[in-house]
Order: sequence, then C-alpha cells, then structure tokens
Amino acid sequence: GQVCYDDAYLYISLKCLMPKGMKPKGIKRRDDGHLFSDDSVEIMLDPGRTMSKYFQFAANAYDSTYDSVRQSGGAQNDQSWEGDWDVATHMGDGYWSVEIAVPFYNLAITPETGSTWGLNLCRNIQVPYVAYTTTGSHGAFTNAPDFMILKGIDVDFNRYLYPIGPGKLSLQSGGDSPEVLYEVPVVNMTGKDRTIKIDRILKDDSVESTTLLLEANKSISFPEVLAASSLVPTGRDIYAVDSDSKVKKIVISDAKTGVMLAASNLKRPWFCEAMKIIVDDPWNRNTQKQKTKSVSLKVHTNVIEVNRISGTLRVELRSETNGKVLASKTFTPPADVTEVTFETSSIPWGAYRAVAEFQDSAGNNVVSSETVVTILPGGKHYVKVLNNFVSELMNTQQRGRDGEKKIAFMNPRSGWVFFNITGKCEVKLDGESKPLALGKARQYPGEAMRYLSVGRHSLHIEGVAENVIIRSVPQIIYSSDPYRYSPEMMNEALANANIILGGSQATAEFMHEWTDAGKKILAFAAAPSHRMIGNVRIDDQYVSAEDCYEQITSHKGFSDPLRSGVMVDQIGSATPPQKMAIARALGRIADNQEFENRIYCPWYEGGIDSSGPNRAMDRIISSAGWPFSFYRYLAEQPNQQAAQKQIQNQIINTLLASEENSPGAIRHAVVT
Repeated sequence: GQVCYDDAYLYISLKCLMPKGMKPKGIKRRDDGHLFSDDSVEIMLDPGRTMSKYFQFAANAYDSTYDSVRQSGGAQNDQSWEGDWDVATHMGDGYWSVEIAVPFYNLAITPETGSTWGLNLCRNIQVPYVAYTTTGSHGAFTNAPDFMILKGIDVDFNRYLYPIGPGKLSLQSGGDSPEVLYEVPVVNMTGKDRTIKIDRILKDDSVESTTLLLEANKSISFPEVLAASSLVPTGRDIYAVDSDSKVKKIVISDAKTGVMLAASNLKRPWFCEAMKIIVDDPWNRNTQKQKTKSVSLKVHTNVIEVNRISGTLRVELRSETNGKVLASKTFTPPADVTEVTFETSSIPWGAYRAVAEFQDSAGNNVVSSETVVTILPGGKHYVKVLNNFVSELMNTQQRGRDGEKKIAFMNPRSGWVFFNITGKCEVKLDGESKPLALGKARQYPGEAMRYLSVGRHSLHIEGVAENVIIRSVPQIIYSSDPYRYSPEMMNEALANANIILGGSQATAEFMHEWTDAGKKILAFAAAPSHRMIGNVRIDDQYVSAEDCYEQITSHKGFSDPLRSGVMVDQIGSATPPQKMAIARALGRIADNQEFENRIYCPWYEGGIDSSGPNRAMDRIISSAGWPFSFYRYLAEQPNQQAAQKQIQNQIINTLLASEENSPGAIRHAVVT
C-alpha cells in the first residue's frame, strides 16, 4: 500500500496479489451494498488519531463502494454517512489494485486534527481461498487503538474548520399533527471572521446560495419544519419524522476564491426524541449497605427554544402500584437538560416511576416521558453486588433471618432471579397460589429461577427453611432444540438455563414442564423485509408498519401460549425505511396490553448501527424492558492478556456504545 497527500486530498493505493489466471470474486453492487464477501479492501482513516471517531471506506474489484463513520473506537457504526471520495480499480494478471482520493473538506476536520493520523489497511480475500489480512495490531479491523500510526500529514487544516451538523431535531408542536424543527448548523471554528458562501443543494439538484460574514466561533442554520407522528400510539416523547428535508447536501466555499472548505451529504432525518429521562441507577459496583438516600436523574427536554423558555417542566416520583405522587419538583423555565434530585429517606424501598411533563405557556401538556426509579433497601435487605453478572438479594443464614415466615427482597431490575432453599418447607412467591417450582423433580429443598419485575417481592414459607439464598442472575439462553443430544447432557445444560431459543422439536410435554417451572421459550424469526401473501414473498414491495405488525404478532412466538416471544435474526441488515416500519410496529406492540408478557429481541450481526432508525428501535425496545442481542466471533488467543483485550474490544466496547446511544440499554444486552 502507498499513501500520499497534497493540500486538498489524501491518496491511498493498494495492490492485491493473487494467482495468475484468476479473477477476483465479486460483482458491481449498489452503493453501500454488502461487498465484504467479495474480494475487497477496507481502509479505516482516523484524522488526528482520536482513537474514537473515524471513517471507513471499502471497495471491491468492480468499482463498488461502501462508506460509513464509526464512533466509540469502532463499536458504533453509522452506515447512513455518505462521503465524497473517488475510487478507481484495475485488474491485471496476478493482481488487482485500487486507488482512492479522499478530500480533506469531507472529513469533519477539527482544531485538534494534527499531522498524525490513524490508518488501517485491510483486505478480504476470497480467491483462491478465504482469508483476511490487516495492518492493524492483533489482527484488528475496526478497533481504532490498534490502527497504524500515520505521521507527517503536514497540511494547514485551518481553512477546513467549518463543521457541518450533525442535524438536530426538536419538537415544534404535538397533538394530532405533530411537527419537528430540523436544523443543520454550520460553525466557523477558524478563529477569525470569514466571508463564506453556503450552497444548499436540493433534492431536485437546484441550489440555494447564501454569501455571508460568519463570525469566529459562531454558527448559522437554515431551519425546516417537517411532519412527524408518535411512534407509540399513547406516547408523547418519541416521534418518527414522516417527511424528508428538501436539502441533500451543504457545500461551504471561500466567497472570493471559490475553494471548497467543507461539504456534507445530509442524512435523512428519521427520529426525534422530544424527551428523555436518564436515571443515576443506585444499583452498581459501588452499591452500599445503607438504604438509598436520594435518587438523581436528568430530564432532556428537546422542544424548540421559544417554547422551552416560556414553558414549565414538572417531575414527579410516583408509586408503581397506585400512581400516588410521593415527591415532585417544578422548573420554570427548564434547561435543555434539567438535573433533578429527590430525597428518599422517608419513602419505603422499592420501585417507583419518574414522570416528567412539559407544559407550554398556555398550560398545554406538550411532551411527557417516564421511567423506572429504584430505592434500594439497607440493613438485612440490602443488595450485595457479587460481580458484574450476579447480585445477592438475600442470604438468611448470613443475615440472621432464618426461621422467618415471610422474607421480603428487592429485585433491582426486571430480570431473572435465582432461588436456593434448603429445609423441609413449602415456599410460595408473592401472591401466587401454587408453590414455587424448584427444579424438574419438584422437590424441596431445591432451586428455581423466575423472571420478576423490578421492585419489592416476598417469599412465604410454610415449614422450616434452613437457608434461603436469592440472587439476581443474567439471562442464560440455550440455543438449540431439546433432545438433540443425550438426556444427561441436556439435563446438565438446561438446569443452568432460563430461556430456550428455538425449541421447534420439543414435545408439548417438555414445553409445559419448562414453562410451568417459570422459564421461557423464544422462537426464531426473520426481520420483516417484504410483503407476504401467505408464504409467498412479494419481491418488489417492502413491508409497511401495518404489514410488520401483522407479521410479528401472528408469529408463533407471539401467538403460541407456550412461547414468550421472538428473537429476530439479522435485524441490522434491514434498510432504514424497513427499520422505521419495524419501529412503528414495535411501538404499537409495546403499547398493547395483550402483549404485555411477550418479548421482542433483535439480534444484530456484529456491531450495532447508530443511525436514527436503529435508535428509534432501541428506544422502544429499552423502554419496553425487552432485551437486545448481538453476536461476535472470537478467535482463540495465545494468552489471557490477549483474550481479555479481545473481549474488551469486541464485546465490552460494543456494550458501552449501546449504552451511549440508549441509556439503560446495557441492562438488557444479551451477548452471543
């Protein structure tokens, strides 16, 4: 590979050797098509070596291209980014080659961008055998800290310091015909007042031009009003953007010389979060033995500024059981982000709801949102964090509670709880009439697992319990069909699982036994993509939200009483319009009490796309308390240190990126 530059472009060339007489695998594909199973190259470019945000460029031997922008060191991937760059390929006898030219004006140059960049050159080999090569250390493709260090790009980047966007959406009006305000800011970060020309290229290729003096560190935007609709029928906090911007590209140039300084192909705006509540969860690695003294949260109020500064935000702490208001605070006017703290010394431990409502100057409720808040117990009921996966909720021997007939405990989140009970006794959970199922043999003492809602629960004991151990445990999935292997192996594997994924070959007797024990069965499903007539796919018609709703709710995972939901394979491969159709359908499902105990779990292939449609799906999934899953293939490593680094890069960083996109998501993640 070779790298060179001038004042305007970075040039990269790669020569890919192969046996003479052979041609590289591949075809001419649509823009941003899946070319990674072709003979192809990938170039990761990290301006200024941030080791956080970088650009990915890929090409196959047939001039097909793919580009995206990645964040969080590579864990977040936004495929909706469209760059301005040129590519040329050539096929010779015994090789094929590719050359690209990337303009600096397209790389979101910042004042911190210097002459040292990160670079990774990767090759996907398909002919004559399958192999993958990279210049990154440890075989890394997308992990920014492992990229090569490229030094000596001695360009005066100051003239390119006009960042464009990202676009911002804020709610302008709610009600029956919601509208959002869409703004794409242009900022002058050169340190001097500059006269620039801004060209807004419209979808019909006409151009709206403005020449102006933009002061240093000031910004300008050209707002548009777009139609919207609520993603959840009864909700007033998340909206789908129904109309597109008329602008497809913004170009900034020097007003005198005409030299291009910055350009951005605009993403279609899809999703507006009008309000979001982020809670400082007291259940973490530093959880104390004392009862929670206060709960803190941040309310993001994303309405247009003229409405926000004349309106009022009211935040309440309400009972989960009867809706009684236990504490409240009012802010007039609220900030963009309002920090709220409630003292909880006089409030019993358990789960509550934080409800935020924004009213305009006329007293109309414009936006509202809510989320779960927990007050953890202290003393003998305290939650003891054992590790990243398990917390002890009760141990009667160690906490001096043996012999008690009623044992209350706190589940710090909606999720699986493990019970181990010894002694001659019968145990019932909460108000259930049947004894708690303790393993296959239904014998006491024994073990059991149940999926429980967040909050206060209790065991009722008849007889003598010698010790009761209760722990919060993760979702543990067995992904196969029962009875595919020996009974001994199945008993060992299934005894430690709480969900079966698949189960299409399971007998009705087995399924009843499994679900009677409080465990769940999820069915496999494919991401809805095309309209179906019976079992026939209509190739030229993509699913609507109504089609998607029908496909999901009629699936056996939602219609079979012995199944609890679906895990949807390859959800990341759906197009943005398809994902928005899925999001609309999920909003209806989450809002429908008929499906209250059903689960919709998307299964992403590798990294999780951070585009608007994905964030819309993630917000609904997280708010509904459903899990999401992603898979990674981890190669065997030579030592423990290398294995830990691989886990950090491939799994933990992806989880952290998901949490950044959708706060609280990490509590619902399933890694496969």
